[in-house]
Amino acid sequence: FQSQVSMWAALFFGVLAGKASAAGNAACPCLTSLIDDPVVGSQVQNYKEGDKLVFTPTGSTSKYYKVLNYGAGECKAWDDGTQPSCASSPKPGWCMAKWCYVSASNCNGLAKVTTRYFPVAEELYFSYATCVGAGSSNTVDQWTSSDTDVAQNVIQVIEEYGRTARFQLEDIRSKHNPNGDIYDSAWMCPTDGRLMCPCTDCQHNPVWKSKVDFMRTGYLPGMFMGGMALETQRAACLSSGIATTYKTVAAKEADATLSRVGYQYFADQATGSYTSWPKEDMCDSLASGFDARARPWYASAATGPKDVIIIADVSGSMGTADRYILAQKAVKKILDTMTWKDFATIILFNGGVSAVYSDTMVPMTDTNRNAMFQWCDSQRWNMGGTNFAAPIEKAFEVLQRSTGAGQTSMCQKAIMFLTDGEDLSYDAYDYLQSKATEYDAIVFTYALGDGADTSKTKKMACQNRGVFYQVPDGADLAGIMSRYYEYFAYGQEMCSASFVSYNSATGGQTLYAGCMAAYDRTQSSPSLLGVTCMDVNLLTDVTAWKQKPGWNFFACAATDMTKQCRQVDLMECHRQKIRRAYSPSSVCTETNEQREYETAGNSTVCPCRDQNCVDDPTFTDEKGYFCDTWVGDDCSNPNPSFGYSDAGMAAVRDKCKRSCNLCPWSNGACGRT
Repeated sequence: FQSQVSMWAALFFGVLAGKASAAGNAACPCLTSLIDDPVVGSQVQNYKEGDKLVFTPTGSTSKYYKVLNYGAGECKAWDDGTQPSCASSPKPGWCMAKWCYVSASNCNGLAKVTTRYFPVAEELYFSYATCVGAGSSNTVDQWTSSDTDVAQNVIQVIEEYGRTARFQLEDIRSKHNPNGDIYDSAWMCPTDGRLMCPCTDCQHNPVWKSKVDFMRTGYLPGMFMGGMALETQRAACLSSGIATTYKTVAAKEADATLSRVGYQYFADQATGSYTSWPKEDMCDSLASGFDARARPWYASAATGPKDVIIIADVSGSMGTADRYILAQKAVKKILDTMTWKDFATIILFNGGVSAVYSDTMVPMTDTNRNAMFQWCDSQRWNMGGTNFAAPIEKAFEVLQRSTGAGQTSMCQKAIMFLTDGEDLSYDAYDYLQSKATEYDAIVFTYALGDGADTSKTKKMACQNRGVFYQVPDGADLAGIMSRYYEYFAYGQEMCSASFVSYNSATGGQTLYAGCMAAYDRTQSSPSLLGVTCMDVNLLTDVTAWKQKPGWNFFACAATDMTKQCRQVDLMECHRQKIRRAYSPSSVCTETNEQREYETAGNSTVCPCRDQNCVDDPTFTDEKGYFCDTWVGDDCSNPNPSFGYSDAGMAAVRDKCKRSCNLCPWSNGACGRT
């Protein structure tokens, strides 16, 4: 462990005695040449085309040209103004930072470290800190030494790095395999030496409380959907490509002794694959069912805040095929996808309402989540008959009370209804539709097992803008239900970072992540590609920062960004595509619009909202609320208890068109990029 830390410190950070010069620290000088270097010259020749060096991202045919002496001879901001990440503003901080290539044999003789752009050149290393002398290349350290306000700038840096990672991921996806959805083995991206289970080169680190390898990024393949080899191929290429950015950021921002635990990571939507710096042994996590898409940071970045009411059947038939065990796991996994910005409660039913966790929703803090887990474990999950109406009425009572008590995200609302039986007497469709419209609630229904009602549960979802899921016995109920957030992600495009506190899956440390969603823009409508994150802990010691005044400013600013409501822009064309993606039996035919798009599939071009129709960011309504608080509410016929005047509501509809769902639809695909 100590040898690896020393190796990292010397090669990446240049933590050596002496003063930096134009050619680097005297104890770790810059290479004078790449092509003519006796150690790496022959390796670098592989990347020479004429008088340039060429970098081709893994899984892509794009070529990026570097000058022949790139990184050699002097300390310089070699990346500034160059592709793929530093050609245009805004730029990540490392673009303007000085660095150079160094030699392992002339830098305390330490072992090799893979380079960012030229992987065949295994003896090629780079260092930022050799160009800053006794100082640090870490951005926060440099701010501190120059009395720059750390709190006001950390969010900007996190977003800069996040946008760089997002751009790189989206670029890789757009250029990977031009044959589209046809598998082509020529586009394979190797994962040799990067797998995190097993991680043969990881060493136990007592600070990180896990086995890690700081020299590399790691890759953990996911459980791909439908056995599509193409999806796993793309996931491996996304992982290989993002490693360039992650390694660069780590080299500049991680502390020299690696005593600050902080990760960079990406989870792929299609397969659940996971990429991380540092590389880490994750065999134990994998054995316990690790799915990055179910981690709180993932759903938090993919969607805006949500209110979720989970209604679960606990009738006697749930004892069949251990359905009640599957239901308990599913409820817990749904809760695991939520964070402090989301609100939720649980209603259990049989012949009536069997139990309710709380009469108002509660924020999904770690404390509340754990309390809900314990409550679930204490309930009886397989006794009694089946009555659909009672729990549905209770759900809307909870929404009403929560709104009055301020126990709500004030954003999207979802009712998740799970049953394995049937209620022959249920016909309260008009009541459900009226209340769902009043509270702007989306209804998701899940029919579990062979005896479950499908006609009524499907009608409940189809009449209320939701999705019906028929789930056979033995299927992954928890996995299916916990991915409810994909519906909201499909209709939202998150352009700013979302911040969340979470516990590391391996070491258990409390970390603070800034995350951004990346999108697949190769289709007519952007879809979720995955989520990339960077822990604030990588930039600075959060424990120490919390004791300083600047922490409160950061916490407030990050909270305001994260809890902003996001309008869900979906019409029946989009919903039918979501339904068909699960199963043709989920496609709805209740309304004329649903029948119009009954055959909608992947290739269908759905209309989109006018992208020039936006809220006025400076407007506040009569009660002092910004536009985003009207997401999920009816701006044309608001609840009278809100107390708004007619003139006040007219102003809301004029200034808050997007949040009020009043923006017009286009006649075809949007030109979003």
